[in-house]
Amino acid sequence: MARYLSLLVVIPCLLSTVAMAEEEQPVTEQPLTYSQKTQNIMAKLKPVSTYIGIGLFDDMLNINAETVTDLGNFYARTGKFMESDAGAAFNIGWRYPITAERDESGYFVGAFLGHVIAASSNGGDYNRNGAGLDISYQWVNEHTRKTVSVGMGSGFSRKLDGGAKDGVPAAPRVFISFNTALKMF
Repeated sequence: MARYLSLLVVIPCLLSTVAMAEEEQPVTEQPLTYSQKTQNIMAKLKPVSTYIGIGLFDDMLNINAETVTDLGNFYARTGKFMESDAGAAFNIGWRYPITAERDESGYFVGAFLGHVIAASSNGGDYNRNGAGLDISYQWVNEHTRKTVSVGMGSGFSRKLDGGAKDGVPAAPRVFISFNTALKMF
């Protein structure tokens, strides 16, 4: 009888060891197809919230719209450089959160592209195309978003920007930006 009792103890231990070994088998996942990768990216680009407001980019007074997604915040600005008669200016940008979640207060890093400075040549004003990188801090609450940004960028050279006039060099410069916006949806 004692011999059979020891078997009753040993058999459950063996079965649990076999069950644990089966659970530890690595699961190999199939690589994603291009279609599945595209669907994942499109799902991350779905807007979480959108803000519309006013701001100042260097000396460009602007109206801006910012859309928050899982891949970062995308924004567009349209306005006019205050010390120029060049007409409407437009630029776009992207910011990615580095200290907070996508729609929370914190530091963001990003890039911008478009009309970045107003320049004069031969008595005429024009908007200079350019690009840059920035770091910003955003204060976000339930209905508003305020952003202060400091960036480094430059107008494009004549080689890259066919509209650039002779005699206006492309030189790095600091861009400071502030905007405040209301949540639309």
